[in-house]
Amino acid sequence: MGSTDELDELFGEEDLISLLDDVQEAQNKNDEKKEDLPVAGGVFSASASENDVAGENKASLESGVNEAYKELLKDLANEGMVSEFKEDVKQKTIEDYDTKLYSPNQLTQIRIGLEHGVDVTKYDSAEMMFRQMKEIRIGLEQGLDVSFYANKFYRDKQMREIRLGLMEKLDVINYARLVYSLSDMKEKRAELFIEKYKTNKKSLDIDVMDKETGIHIYTKDGLMRAYFKLTRPLPAYFGLTALENLLAIYGISYGLCTGMLEVQDLKVGVEYEAARGEEPLEGRDGYYEYFTELMNSKPKVNADGSIDYRAQREFSSVKEGDKVAYYHEAVIGRNGYCVSGIAIPGYFGKDIPNLAVSGIHLEKDGKTYTAEKTGFLTGDGKRLSIIEMMVIDGNLDYLKGNIKFDGSVHVTGSVLENCVLEASGDVIIDGSVEEARIKSGRNVIIKKGINGNKKGIVEAGNNVTVAFIEHSTVVAGNDIETGYILNSMAFCKGNIKVSGRHSVICGGKARAGKVIQASEVGSESGVRTELELSVKDEYSKKYQDIVQRRKKAEEEIENIREGMNTILRKLGSISGRMNPIYLKLEDALEAMKRTLSLINKEEARLDSEAESSKELYILVSGMVYRNTLVRIGDNKLLLEEDVRNVRYVSKGRSIVSE
Repeated sequence: MGSTDELDELFGEEDLISLLDDVQEAQNKNDEKKEDLPVAGGVFSASASENDVAGENKASLESGVNEAYKELLKDLANEGMVSEFKEDVKQKTIEDYDTKLYSPNQLTQIRIGLEHGVDVTKYDSAEMMFRQMKEIRIGLEQGLDVSFYANKFYRDKQMREIRLGLMEKLDVINYARLVYSLSDMKEKRAELFIEKYKTNKKSLDIDVMDKETGIHIYTKDGLMRAYFKLTRPLPAYFGLTALENLLAIYGISYGLCTGMLEVQDLKVGVEYEAARGEEPLEGRDGYYEYFTELMNSKPKVNADGSIDYRAQREFSSVKEGDKVAYYHEAVIGRNGYCVSGIAIPGYFGKDIPNLAVSGIHLEKDGKTYTAEKTGFLTGDGKRLSIIEMMVIDGNLDYLKGNIKFDGSVHVTGSVLENCVLEASGDVIIDGSVEEARIKSGRNVIIKKGINGNKKGIVEAGNNVTVAFIEHSTVVAGNDIETGYILNSMAFCKGNIKVSGRHSVICGGKARAGKVIQASEVGSESGVRTELELSVKDEYSKKYQDIVQRRKKAEEEIENIREGMNTILRKLGSISGRMNPIYLKLEDALEAMKRTLSLINKEEARLDSEAESSKELYILVSGMVYRNTLVRIGDNKLLLEEDVRNVRYVSKGRSIVSE
């Protein structure tokens, strides 16, 4: 392999000089070639428990103990010469360690551990490199549970990733596994870090005392600031490089502020800033500002059931050349970085597409929209149009004929029986509607209500706002808002809101896609009234399919990891990672991870849709009379007695009241 990148990939981003140093150390000790590396605790699983990890690491350490010595002690115990088998019969000193088995660097780590009063038996295996020993020693000095990484098969930088995770109080069980490479560990630690940063970032801060130097190191604001204090003077040889290396040991490597410090001039007890991170910057999405009220706006239904028509006075027409809209560009955010170098995602802000326009001109600046003609402004956030309005003075009756107009229509009177009024835009009627047919591509606003004598039909592509609905059929693509509904069919994909002095739904059927709200439903005489929320029952089938596909993907990943782990156990962590079969399994693992990620994203989308369905309810603030039928999806409930002040929702296979 000829390049540094290839070597980095092979050795999991290890420092090559460090690796060669370890190899040289092993050669200096004349280690004999071993036929098989010992098994470290059985099959490895990405879902292992804390006890599993500790057991594997303990087994790994014990595999380096002299087996002949164990057998000798057991024989002596059988002959009654010793009462029981113990590996550690007394507290060791540095003189107890054989210089032929341990290198000077290894002995240094053992000596320091003994001086600092830690349990060196956690790492005094001759098969451990001194950098591995150092990582375990530092963890012991800081009171960490080193059983998560006290395993000779980990490289020292893998050990550091686990140790730093423990210092940050992360759930390292998610990545403290031999099957994970250094890059995998870094990625998983960053994921856990970011998740915790969003909910409780201050819990990530560290506060440690380095026993070797007496330097007190601590962070603030979720590792966004790092500081240190001396508790005793530093030795003469301790310089800036040594200080920065010490900070890196405790995970402080980004945004260092130590470059201007004269280390030998540092005072005991004085706080010095070690590093400064960057807070993530939250951006903002682009948006459109409109200078004339869009005709999409719904008027308000008053408490007495009448329509608040004051909003209509804001529907003033625009003239040619008028500025009608302006686009405010997105504010671009940026990621932040904590002093450990982990990127904290910020919201970048997104621009939205230009509006599709009709009768409107987009200026050269790409932001300003101006009118090309006189008319009324309409839009839905994606399109913006100027439509002309037909005004019909007085009533619309059979003498004036049927009206079909490409635009909006304003009737200053009423629409009488047998008339047909169709418009691609809005329909605004100041009076009432009788046995007529009204069809609008956008909104229908009827000031005095509908009495269709079982023949009147009103259809709107968007909203219907009307004072009352009697003996009619009303269909809306979005919401219906009215004062009361009597013996009518009211259907919409959004909400049905009945409010006002009476706010009653009595007789007929009211069906919505989201919410039905009224103060009274049915009547004392028990007239049949139906309330229905339409729910597409597709979630269970889709979810079942996702569960099956995810289970299969997870089983494949587990099998691949077991195969990789078997190779590592038999060939060792270095030789094993170079094995062609291991490399093929690694490629297969990455492919399955991508597949699982896509399945999880699909499940998240489905969960989001299902969560939105939980917002479906029927709310009645007053009385719901007997013989009212409530339907939500496939569930139904027929009331046999009157109830008051109730909220109906669907749970499982039934409808419950809250």
